[in-house]
Amino acid sequence: MLEKELRYYEVHREELLREHEGKFVLIKEESLVGVFTTEKEAYADGIRHFGDQPFLIKRVTKQEEVVYLPALFSGLIDARL
Repeated sequence: MLEKELRYYEVHREELLREHEGKFVLIKEESLVGVFTTEKEAYADGIRHFGDQPFLIKRVTKQEEVVYLPALFSGLIDARL
């Protein structure tokens, strides 16, 4: 999932860094939909345009950010006994 979007980001990464470093980009398939100051703005625009279809929001940075979301806190697993 999101292979096209991630490939688009990697192909255009240098250009995005020059023009939008530190901002959030919204990518759908092989198109840059928009550039936003906050992730919240990008998400709202993505929902408005695409509803529940998958889309990519990525912060444009020189070094990849690692986000740690344990499955338990994400609701992907249930810890009830």
